[in-house]
Amino acid sequence: MPLSRKYYEKIAGALCESYTDMTGRSEDCRVVLDDLTDELMKQFKADNPRFDRARFLKAVNAKKCKI
Repeated sequence: MPLSRKYYEKIAGALCESYTDMTGRSEDCRVVLDDLTDELMKQFKADNPRFDRARFLKAVNAKKCKI
């Protein structure tokens, strides 16, 4: 059974906060976060064929994170 929307939103919000808090971090941290985000999206798509990658990335890259 696929995750509900609220879980996708919470995960996107947590990733958004992590990207926002990158000040003073190494580029390696960003690469790891990018890889994590990409792998999560692959798993979400496998779990839910209707998963919208573009919508998820929009939430992850939002100027104001929703958690």
